[in-house]
Amino acid sequence: MAVIALLFSVWPAVSDGLSFHEVTGRTIDMTEEVPDGQMLVPGSEDANDIYIVRVDTILPQGAFADAYASLDQNGAPGITVEFTPEASAVFSRYTADNVGKTVAIIFDGEVLTAPRIMSEIISSVALITGSFTTEEAVNIAEEIKSGADFQD
Repeated sequence: MAVIALLFSVWPAVSDGLSFHEVTGRTIDMTEEVPDGQMLVPGSEDANDIYIVRVDTILPQGAFADAYASLDQNGAPGITVEFTPEASAVFSRYTADNVGKTVAIIFDGEVLTAPRIMSEIISSVALITGSFTTEEAVNIAEEIKSGADFQD
C-alpha cells in the first residue's frame, strides 16, 4: 500500500491526456529517491508494475492521428499508431537516436504499454508488437484513441 500512496504524488505530471515518455527502468528500491527529472508511473494492468520514466514528453497528446488494433508480420495482435506529420518528424529523429530503448505510452497517469524501439520509424505509422491478445490490442488502441485528442 505504501507504494500506491507514493505513486499518487507523481501522477499529476502525466495525468492530462496521452503522451510518450522515455522509460529509464522498471524496478526501483522503494527506499531510494527517484532521480531528478524522472518519476514513477504504474502500469495500467498491474499497479505492482512500476515504470521509472523521464518527466519530459517525447510526444504530447495532440501528436496522434489514429490508433487501431492490427496484426504484425506474423499475424499476431498488435497496435498501429498513426502520427501527425509534425509528430512523425519528431518521433523519427527520436527513434533513430534511441533504438533498443523503451518508451512508455501513458494515459491518465498509467502506462498503457511500453514497447522497445526496434528500429528508426521513418513513416507516420508505428506498429506496437508484443504478447498482446486480440482483446488487449483492441482495448489499448481504444484507450489511445480516447486520450489522443485527435485533430480533425
